[in-house]
Amino acid sequence: MANQAMALLMGARTEEPTPKSTDKYSTSYNASEVTSGLEHEISRLRAQANLTYRKDLLMLEQMGLKDGDRMLEIGCGPAFTAIRILQHFPTLEIVCVEMDDRLIAHANKEIPEDLKSRITIIHGIIETAELEKESFDFAFARFVLQHVPDAVTLAKKVFELLKPNGKFAAIDADDATAGYLEPVLPALAPLGSLMLVRQHRMGGDRTIGRRLGRVLLLASFEKIRMELLLNHIDEEGVDLSDFKGNLAPERFMPLLREGLMTKEEYDTAKSQVDTLFESQYPIIATISM
Repeated sequence: MANQAMALLMGARTEEPTPKSTDKYSTSYNASEVTSGLEHEISRLRAQANLTYRKDLLMLEQMGLKDGDRMLEIGCGPAFTAIRILQHFPTLEIVCVEMDDRLIAHANKEIPEDLKSRITIIHGIIETAELEKESFDFAFARFVLQHVPDAVTLAKKVFELLKPNGKFAAIDADDATAGYLEPVLPALAPLGSLMLVRQHRMGGDRTIGRRLGRVLLLASFEKIRMELLLNHIDEEGVDLSDFKGNLAPERFMPLLREGLMTKEEYDTAKSQVDTLFESQYPIIATISM
């Protein structure tokens, strides 16, 4: 049986892909520039993980992740989700590859002492990481592929690292199906479009979600399965503060710094976001693929 992958996706490998390495790597993600600075971005990532980890774990278990597996996580950031996974699976081992040494430093402070023996964080990028082929049962990439210039090359490397019957789960965004808000915030729509264009110019792709299956097929995976993950304010365990951390207007700061929006436009967006969270019964949902 061939290797399998998922990204809200599932696929399997049938033959060895042609090795391909990259001499130059770029990314559309810089933790210090995404919002108003590194500390704010770490807070945003914490809120994002708090919001999504329940659905993430459910999806991973449905895909076949189990206790005792050796798991590869690409781009673990401050390890908020990795910690949740380790707490859920008491004998699972995770190897993380993270390119930002500042996020690694935070992760090393964040990981509880009783979990440190089961997690290893490697500073680097997956495309050039020196890892043994066919040594992982499961691989996971969460909101990473939207930032890389060549998602197929990354997926091919993951393919090589998975054992036969191994699985790859990739969760990512697609701005066309990002979610919905009530009250509606009209000031955010044009800013979202500007964020999409800005990330594209930096080599990223905020519409990668619809192409996740094709990326895995081109990397020789089979048995692709795609689903939507929805997180809704009315669900048990979901906290309004976690949505607030993800929707904070500071995420538009790069547009303001680069002159792509005016201070007046920023202030209008901030005012509308504040109104949303001050309303009596806001309806908020995020959707990823």
